[in-house]
Amino acid sequence: MIVRSEDGSDLRKALISIPDIGTRPHSFVGFRLPDEAEPMQIDQTYQWSLSFICGEYFTLNDPTITGWVRRVEAPSQIEQTLGVEPSAEMEAQWLSENGYWYDLTARVIAAME
Repeated sequence: MIVRSEDGSDLRKALISIPDIGTRPHSFVGFRLPDEAEPMQIDQTYQWSLSFICGEYFTLNDPTITGWVRRVEAPSQIEQTLGVEPSAEMEAQWLSENGYWYDLTARVIAAME
């Protein structure tokens, strides 16, 4: 995985091993950058890139996906709108309606574990 700043500078690189999922045809795999990685800065946009190494080493034929993420302050509206302790379903609905897709995905994967 590579995380780049908007100007294209590589900020973080990590090799992430995907656990064996056995015979299940579909599965979610969560991952995090190493704990020693510096946190992303608030109000900054980053590009992430994830390459799947299908052999002994990376080649240009290996599939790669990319996306963008912007780190923002934790929204205080969620507590104001839903109450101090919203249910997981209410929180998921609020996150999806307000465009917090990465937070929503992380919560869904955590709920499946």
